[in-house]
Amino acid sequence: MSVQHTKVHLLILLFILDEVAGYSYNRPSLSSDSQWNPNGTTIVNETMIGTSLFDLFIDENNTIYISNEQKQQIVIFVEGNVSWMRNISMNLKNSSSLFVTNEEKIYVDTFYSSNVSVVSQIEVNSSWRVSSILRMNFCEQCFDIFVSENQTLFCSLSEQHQIISKSLLNRWNHLKIVAGTGSEGSTSTTLRNPRGIFLDENNSTLFVADCGNNRIQKFRFGSFQGETILSNGTFELNCPNGITLDNEGFVFVVDSNNHRIIGQNSNGFHCLVGCNQSAGSNSNQLSSPSNQLSSPSNLQFDLFGNIFVVDQQNHRIQKFDLIIIAGQWQSTGNMSVARHVHTASILSNGKVLVTGGWTGSVSLNSAELYDPSTGNWTTTGNMSVARNQHTASILYNKTILVAGGCCPLNSAELY
Repeated sequence: MSVQHTKVHLLILLFILDEVAGYSYNRPSLSSDSQWNPNGTTIVNETMIGTSLFDLFIDENNTIYISNEQKQQIVIFVEGNVSWMRNISMNLKNSSSLFVTNEEKIYVDTFYSSNVSVVSQIEVNSSWRVSSILRMNFCEQCFDIFVSENQTLFCSLSEQHQIISKSLLNRWNHLKIVAGTGSEGSTSTTLRNPRGIFLDENNSTLFVADCGNNRIQKFRFGSFQGETILSNGTFELNCPNGITLDNEGFVFVVDSNNHRIIGQNSNGFHCLVGCNQSAGSNSNQLSSPSNQLSSPSNLQFDLFGNIFVVDQQNHRIQKFDLIIIAGQWQSTGNMSVARHVHTASILSNGKVLVTGGWTGSVSLNSAELYDPSTGNWTTTGNMSVARNQHTASILYNKTILVAGGCCPLNSAELY
């Protein structure tokens, strides 16, 4: 009998047919010598949102989501504006993971004492009315979840030593075992208490923080043979927990029991934060050193490449700023059209809108958006009138007013 058949009886699944949005998170484009300030800034602490923090998610608009088991809440606020904070109250007993899609659908897991683990989809309307849809029931805790762009939910069954997946579009699709045999082990096909997972859809590759084996495993699409990219043979780990990637595919890891963050670049892996491997907690956890962590559980990039860490035992979220070296330039993606005497405006989501301009022979009505998290440009809707030497102003309601231009124009339009 196959491994899949022997393990199905351990899993009870309930899927509701409903279209689910793709994922939304930050994978910044970083230079090969990027550095972060090792002294973190506390974004929130136990006085503000309580203890028992385990996971966070930062979307492409720099909205931060934090799960809080103590207060049984998901806390939501925009980076830099903690005073605007909203809470979603729900049963978060032993919750260990949350994920947010482009359509702001929140996926969160809980593990009840009756040995039933639940993955729910949470939606909040403009009036902050909360609705919850049950997506999965398990007999084992789903330690980490990841929702892919093709609307597949991946789940790390830590106690079952497996990673599984299931389409959220079709309730009749079978549960798939993606990695692990269901028995703990340290071979290329087995896992031991896997924790964080991350799917690199650019290369159809799944990365697994294999906590019990103190290693990071990489599984290519369709293969159960894992490739070890980081382990005690190359970099001493002690229960890696969270994992994420930048836009170049370099890996960043929460080395939980060593109380540090490890990053990768073209020269290999190196320590970024907490490099003395000492737990930074004391009797007064509100004054723990800013350059030390205590059993961190996860990390996320924001839009600008700063690193946010769940400093679990210190009951706080720490932000480690990407160091910008003055006087140095770094190349990035080219615009789709050569232009000058155009405008550039920073939008509320951090992207840059470029409009109009002159090619040397004609005015342009085209516009395009720059995403600083990826370094890429995408075209957007054309203006109704070709313009150059015009103005662009950001209004209070976050729209862009484009006015005038050569030669001369009295018209105006809003983006």
